[in-house]
Amino acid sequence: MVRRATVRLVPLLVLLYLVNYLDRVDVGFAALTMNADLGLRERLQTEFTSRPSERGDGTSS
Repeated sequence: MVRRATVRLVPLLVLLYLVNYLDRVDVGFAALTMNADLGLRERLQTEFTSRPSERGDGTSS
């Protein structure tokens, strides 16, 4: 019974993992090209997406 479930689930999980990986890569590439097209600088993007503690400027909120 466990072997039957494993034989059915593992291929599906591998396929889902590969689709997830491809989606992540695609989103990263799209962000690079989109930011260039919109004229956004990397510094401007990280200011809005990072937490204050990651910016290193000592400000909160």
